[in-house]
Amino acid sequence: MSSRLKGDGILILVTLIAAVGWLFSKAALEYVPAFWFIGLRSLIAGLLLGMIVYRSLIKLSRPQWIISVKTGLLFAVALLLWVQGLLHSDRVGEASFIMSLAVIMIPVAGRIVYGDRISRQLLLPLAMAVSGLGLLTLGEEIQLEISHLYLLAAALMFALQFVMTSRHVANIPPMALTAIQLTTVGIIGCTAAVIAALYRQETLTLNWGQEAWGWIIVCSLFTSLVRFALQIYAMKLTTATNAGMILVLEPVWTTLMGVFILNEVMLINQWMGCGLILASIVVFQLIRMRKWSQAARA
Repeated sequence: MSSRLKGDGILILVTLIAAVGWLFSKAALEYVPAFWFIGLRSLIAGLLLGMIVYRSLIKLSRPQWIISVKTGLLFAVALLLWVQGLLHSDRVGEASFIMSLAVIMIPVAGRIVYGDRISRQLLLPLAMAVSGLGLLTLGEEIQLEISHLYLLAAALMFALQFVMTSRHVANIPPMALTAIQLTTVGIIGCTAAVIAALYRQETLTLNWGQEAWGWIIVCSLFTSLVRFALQIYAMKLTTATNAGMILVLEPVWTTLMGVFILNEVMLINQWMGCGLILASIVVFQLIRMRKWSQAARA
């Protein structure tokens, strides 16, 4: 088996793990407060990964630590918004497709942060994505639910985090970067959980029962640590274009699992909306592949 084929196979497995992660996270939120869930899940995964790659961590320079923490802060904000969106969402499939818009928002984020020009070629996938979002929210009237707003904000933050990470961390070992980012998310998430509890005058407790802690541990090890480790490993074996196209499968698996496992009901317009968003991402990736190919020949 060639290295590229092996990498592609691992990435398909990663998309399945990510889809299962949506279901696990939705189940965990039945037992664990949202901010505690993100904080503890990320902190456990980050510390465990840090123990594994501690040699790389101690070799990082001060500027590398600073940029890793900064991108981790963006990651934290994105995940805190995401978990609120998931908490208020009735359909994990719909939520996952809205989150997948982060891919399309990357050029927009680059424009906002660095003033990068948005190619006219990207206007087509952007228009398709907006149309798909419109169909997702179409009922008797077009109405954005609170979950949609949280997820759209999270998608934009993920896009900003991706842009900043790709610009500034090229020389940072990816596993060390992931450990710092996850640990930063864990600290911010737990801090937000404490502040939220004090604001609501709730009792601070971690005594949620064995089932709640079981979900936290499973999500920490399986959908955070194992997923990111496999994804980083696989992306070393395959091309960026292959990876981009394969990772599009995540919302597809999530939607199918939501329908067949959670018995979620999707209306025709919502299926059409998901299809348009998926098509917009595929078109976006094809445009990127064409640009990379032209740059390579130049």
